[in-house]
Amino acid sequence: MDESKDKISVIIPFFKGKKWLEEAIKTVLKQSFPPYEIIVINDGSPENIDDLIIKYQQKVSFVFQNNEGAASARNHGIRISTGDYIAFLDSDDLWYPNKLEVQLKYMKERKLYWTHCPYKIFEDKTYKIIKKISNQDVTGMVFPRTLARCNIATPCVMIKKECLNDLHVYFNEKMRQGQDYCFWNVLAKKYEIGNTNQSLVLVRSHTTNTSKNIIAQLKSKSMMYDYVKKNAAYFGRIPLVLRLAFRLSQFGYSIVNKVNNPEIMKMISYIVYLVPWGLFRTYYLVVKGNSKTS
Repeated sequence: MDESKDKISVIIPFFKGKKWLEEAIKTVLKQSFPPYEIIVINDGSPENIDDLIIKYQQKVSFVFQNNEGAASARNHGIRISTGDYIAFLDSDDLWYPNKLEVQLKYMKERKLYWTHCPYKIFEDKTYKIIKKISNQDVTGMVFPRTLARCNIATPCVMIKKECLNDLHVYFNEKMRQGQDYCFWNVLAKKYEIGNTNQSLVLVRSHTTNTSKNIIAQLKSKSMMYDYVKKNAAYFGRIPLVLRLAFRLSQFGYSIVNKVNNPEIMKMISYIVYLVPWGLFRTYYLVVKGNSKTS
């Protein structure tokens, strides 16, 4: 595959985990299709990474900003990137050596503006694979189904940069959790997505994973609904069952947010999210089933 004219910008936001960051950088440098540029956005990290800057300064651009969150860091990276394609990698995750090559070829053959891929979740300390996520059903025009459930992992996504020119927002900087979920829905509303159906990414499992935090799920769903309503002209009218699930999520989060005891807060969050979770899941499965039979 001669794709020498295609330039891929890799954006890595960083706040903590210096050891993980170096591992991530190494997997990018080992790509069978070398990226045009690697941009690490240091989001006001308290860790000293001067040695990494010296070690990789010939191959990696290190950019510092005040701590404003991963969404802001990724947006900063998008704005200063100069490639034709943008690939995201979290500083604690890893790529297989052929990730960029496979994904670029897939996108070009199908003339897609954005794609993702299956991924494997590995245990932080042992590096043992503990789960595989295929996301085989997340392909084509998937909105508004993605409002109900969106398991697309950020390190799996590659976007053709030109499709971002007419979007009014990238990652939602007001959302410290779920900003990727928000951005994927922005893209999904306008562009079909492709899935390489080949695992190309390793996602690290550790205690800070947002997907494990029900309170964070409630908050992200609550903020997403506010965002959808604010941008109704773009998203259009979403299905009634999703509106109900979002409203219940907002109500549940308002209750949880009033509790001071962490353990009680956690217990209540599971209770109040049960009904909206059921609605989201039911809608997703029904629409998924209909898309298969249509």
